[in-house]
Amino acid sequence: MPLLKSLLFYTLITFVLLNVCCTPLITSTNSTLTNPPKSASIDQVEEKIEAPKIEQLTEKPSQKLTDKEDNNIYTIAEELPVFPGCENLTSENERRSCTEKALVQFIYQNLRYPVKARKKGIEGVVILTFVISKKGYVKDITIVQDIGAGCGDEVKRVASLMNYMPKQWRPGKQRGKKIFVKYTLPIRFKL
Repeated sequence: MPLLKSLLFYTLITFVLLNVCCTPLITSTNSTLTNPPKSASIDQVEEKIEAPKIEQLTEKPSQKLTDKEDNNIYTIAEELPVFPGCENLTSENERRSCTEKALVQFIYQNLRYPVKARKKGIEGVVILTFVISKKGYVKDITIVQDIGAGCGDEVKRVASLMNYMPKQWRPGKQRGKKIFVKYTLPIRFKL
């Protein structure tokens, strides 16, 4: 998104500069760009157009866009969040693999099969989404698919337990800045 805003800003600046700098050169009785004045040669046109000097700009457009707080929620990031205990691994692939294993292990160690679901013989998959905040907390816990009988509520309970761990997640990063990252996780209930 920031790249798109930056691209749109530069396109707008180029358009404004072309219209401001070149209006006398491209204006004719028809007011179209396809019919430039016939009396002007290419050399004359190049001499009359002056590009603004970089020193004249008071601030860089890209700084203006990136200085704003990025509150977008990402599903893919340059650096994904890291589950506590996996931070000290050397490569990104090792941290990602460790995070996946530790997360699944945490969920299944703390998950209790709801009595109601057990009595009814309910099995299936509950799909959970949550966001790792810029401070490493789990928020926006949502059940996308529920099999009922209290299974979805149990998954939400377990996901919220991550906020009570001794250490929080290491947040994800994009361009060196902490960001919100969304996870989607299927949790299987099987008797």
